[in-house]
Amino acid sequence: MSKTMRVRISTPRGELVREQIVHLRFGSDDGWRGVLPGHEPARAALIEGPIALRDAAGEQRWIASEAGVVAIDRDEVRILTTWAIDASTLAELREAVELRDRARIEIEAEARALAHRHELATRRALIALERKVGLP
Repeated sequence: MSKTMRVRISTPRGELVREQIVHLRFGSDDGWRGVLPGHEPARAALIEGPIALRDAAGEQRWIASEAGVVAIDRDEVRILTTWAIDASTLAELREAVELRDRARIEIEAEARALAHRHELATRRALIALERKVGLP
């Protein structure tokens, strides 16, 4: 049995792979779970939040992710999620998540403004059509 494991995090943008991991900790819908190399195969729901990794050299890594699924095998953990980012410290991770959240807020505001402009244009077009066909 190997004393390390591989962690693969798959998102629509690509895959992040971490080798030589000796410990993984993530939040699940039923609480926090820890995984060590040689863990019995299992599946778990992943909740949004930080994932802690420790490699064979003792270095701590952090990954932020959205909700997803975790597939645990004896020598590999596979995480399927829509978004994830890797950082070496919690402060770096927090900064990356805040940057992503600000960008998401800006995109949503632009989408709302565009939808409002389209609604107004549609109303103007309907009023013009009603006048053209002579509706009261």
